[in-house]
Amino acid sequence: MPSNAQCILFVDHNENVRDTAQQAFARAAIKTKTCTTAPAVLAHIKDDWPGIVIVALPAPGMDAVGFVSAIQKIDREIPVVLVTSQEHAANVSRGMRDSIYEVITPPDDDDHLIATTRHAIDHRRLILENRALRTELTRYTKTASGFIGHSPAVKKLRTFVHNIANSPAHVLITAEPGSDKASIARNLHELSGRTGSFVAVNCAEFPERFLETELFGDTTANDAGGKGLRTGKIEQARGGTLFLNDIDCMPLAVQVRLLGILQHRGTGHLPSNTGALMDLRIVAATTIDLRAASARGAFREDLYYRLNAAQLHIPPLRDRKDDIAVLFDHFCREAANRLDRGVTPVKSADLKRLHAHDWPGNVKELRAAAERYVLGLDPLINLPDEGRPPALSLPRQVEAFEKGLITDALREHEGNVTATVKALGVPRKTFYDKLAKYGITPASFRRPRK
Repeated sequence: MPSNAQCILFVDHNENVRDTAQQAFARAAIKTKTCTTAPAVLAHIKDDWPGIVIVALPAPGMDAVGFVSAIQKIDREIPVVLVTSQEHAANVSRGMRDSIYEVITPPDDDDHLIATTRHAIDHRRLILENRALRTELTRYTKTASGFIGHSPAVKKLRTFVHNIANSPAHVLITAEPGSDKASIARNLHELSGRTGSFVAVNCAEFPERFLETELFGDTTANDAGGKGLRTGKIEQARGGTLFLNDIDCMPLAVQVRLLGILQHRGTGHLPSNTGALMDLRIVAATTIDLRAASARGAFREDLYYRLNAAQLHIPPLRDRKDDIAVLFDHFCREAANRLDRGVTPVKSADLKRLHAHDWPGNVKELRAAAERYVLGLDPLINLPDEGRPPALSLPRQVEAFEKGLITDALREHEGNVTATVKALGVPRKTFYDKLAKYGITPASFRRPRK
């Protein structure tokens, strides 16, 4: 939590209640300011303020809906925690609930309030870090997910791209599948200041003879009137950048011809015999070790060294898990704009699940998870494979069994935490840790009072 983070605690007119709450937060080393009225709270809030607001309801002379709306007008992403009775919680409108970070109802104790406060402050910190990151990324005309994050690996990547962008040197991108290599290549082009086009070719999509035509063109190609000239992608990228994705899938015969282009700086099929000099930069990408492929004869070694003037490695998501929260937030915003949906604050329990996942599909998998989350679905849902449920490891089966026991006990005791803890025979702190781990909210098991 940033040192300047401040939680404004808003309670009712009871001074003893305010003092007790402030003491509880002081013991937890959370900087707190207590207020008695809504205007007093609003006076402390401004855009990019690094704190959260805790509201105790009902409060005399306060319009809760109007108060929350006033907070959102200043900054719609300030987390608001509502502390109220079960009776009043049941009467909170759905629209207002969508604006609330979390609702806490008695008999939840101070430990739960402190834990929720910490999570909300961490969420606020994440939002502000993401805003600062967007400002930093304004120099990239189209933000690639490989640039988003605060991990040392991503910072190094951003510096590398910025330093080599305007160089004519060819670049080899190495990364696992789903690492958004194409966006990195496009950003390299757009930062380079090159006047030509960015032209992309996926070498894995074409059989050998079609890939050769795609790259080098064909003077015998047929058009509507008979024979004509089909311009290849290399010629189209003159003065710009040619992105060759999955370069390891390029057949050896095509590699030989591409090498000739790079060596002689000519396209090889121009009408004139001059072989006009070519201002072309190639950015190639691969998911395998090209040097090892060269050693076994699957890729030309001389072409590898030509393309590998500068090598850029995109780290897999599992090796930069500190970036997951920022990336997920970014993808949620993208999906919300595309789908015309609101962005629901990500709960700490959901973030823990995201961090625990290995992300074999890297940022593409994370982007899909964010879209599911925006649609109100489980971001980490495991879809059955041909009608069969996926096999679970022993730890996952144990977790599923434990989660089932907790939800069954909460249902039996109608969300009463004290009764549930007693029935399960676990310490209260352990119980709340389990709730956070599995994303379980006791209030959802409580019956509203008539």
